Amino acid sequence: MNRLRKIVALFAMIALFPWDAALALPDVPEVPNCDFNGDVRAIEVMPDGTIYVGGLFTTVTCDGGTTTFTPSRIAKIFPNGQFDTDWDNKGVDGPVLALETDGTRLYVGGAFSSAIGSSGNVGYNNIAALELGTGFADPTFMEADIGAGTNGPVYTIINNTHDG
Repeated sequence: MNRLRKIVALFAMIALFPWDAALALPDVPEVPNCDFNGDVRAIEVMPDGTIYVGGLFTTVTCDGGTTTFTPSRIAKIFPNGQFDTDWDNKGVDGPVLALETDGTRLYVGGAFSSAIGSSGNVGYNNIAALELGTGFADPTFMEADIGAGTNGPVYTIINNTHDG
């Protein structure tokens, strides 16, 4: 687990590092001592320090086994290092290989066929958009943005939104 802490801290520093400033590193949240029951394959760090972790896991056990979370391959960690338990039983039905955000949605890529929506599972082919606040799948994403999804796993997602 210490290896995951170091990786999360490294990604947080890279994402939040003020490149135009002197060599002052930002504060990085302390990830609780937790074990994932599968590999972590993707990490997305938000500007406020919130961390999204995706992978092959379905259970996260913390505090020596006294606290267990059941995220469906995606976990949300607050800047204070605590897991967002509102994201329990939300996510997708297969491996998560990529995460990206635009500030309102968490885009998820991987090898799955559905994501958990507010009124049940929503059919997605390897790519989905989750609402950052609730963790539920955004049912309008497939209709308006991506169509039926992809024919194979999604390994990388790039946010190509910009001003101008």
